[in-house]
Amino acid sequence: MLGVKVYITDGKELILEPSLKWAGNPNLTVSIKAFGLRATVQVVDLQVFAKPRITLKPLVPHFPCFAKILVSLMEKPHVDFGLELLGADVMAIPGLYRFVQELIKDQIANMYLWPKTWVGKHDKMGMNVICLKDLLPNQLNVITLDLLKSMTTNDVGKSCGLLVVEVNYKPFKEEEEDIPNEEEEEEEEEVPNDDFDEDSNKVDQEAPKSTLSGRGSLVVVIHEAEDVEGKYHTNPHVKIMFRGEKRKTKRIKKNRHPRWDEDFTFMLEEPPKNDRIHVEVVSTSLRIGLLHPKEILGYVDINLENVVSNKRINEKYHLIDSKNGKIRIELQWRTSS
Repeated sequence: MLGVKVYITDGKELILEPSLKWAGNPNLTVSIKAFGLRATVQVVDLQVFAKPRITLKPLVPHFPCFAKILVSLMEKPHVDFGLELLGADVMAIPGLYRFVQELIKDQIANMYLWPKTWVGKHDKMGMNVICLKDLLPNQLNVITLDLLKSMTTNDVGKSCGLLVVEVNYKPFKEEEEDIPNEEEEEEEEEVPNDDFDEDSNKVDQEAPKSTLSGRGSLVVVIHEAEDVEGKYHTNPHVKIMFRGEKRKTKRIKKNRHPRWDEDFTFMLEEPPKNDRIHVEVVSTSLRIGLLHPKEILGYVDINLENVVSNKRINEKYHLIDSKNGKIRIELQWRTSS
């Protein structure tokens, strides 16, 4: 370690940026398969230069004083090595050294380059379910739950610990219908309008109420995409993520202008007027064992407030992180009768 930089922040975290340099001659052998040929080579004279960022957060008052470790790289690392095959240095072949160097740097950067990927996840300690019908409404309920590994029949009864929670259940109140007074009725009668249609006006007034309240279904129709192109392959399919659910279309091989025309339905208990839906175009390799098995060709996050208000939208969206890519998506909100 050549040095370390420490940041002081207002948050409950500790940020370290060490400068690392490692060199050695490890006994490593690598099996390489390309174009139907397989060869075993030895890695010699390995050198690694890297500047990682290590974030410890949140800081807690008990050992080890932090709850999570986040590791990332601030810039592409430098990796230098030689490859020996049958006693000869393969990296001496013109053009091969630079190609292998850039390939390894890109792979490491895709996994750890700041701020694309953070390493460190919480372990699932347990789970349980709270039934709303067992809660007293509009008051504080203190509940002690047995943490279970899963909710399957085999794991029920195997407690991993206890969790005490305080829950304040506030049920939704049904909206009271507006009762017009006598003065409003007289004013409405005094307005002369020969083309006035009472039934149609009533439907128009009640339409927003039925649209903005009650259960229904969100229908997502993925029509087509334009000018999507991957760096290593273009076999696109679409992934949809909404409220923890994931759906995906079929994969279309080697096509920059794919067309799917597939629809997906999400059943909801209330209108998603404050939600967003995440749609991304992904390309997966047709060959097994490539260094780049998956590429994200672009994505878009769509606010669903207009869908609930208008019941249907059919628009073309520019894909984020794509040079010219676009995707046409149709969204429908259907209320249950």
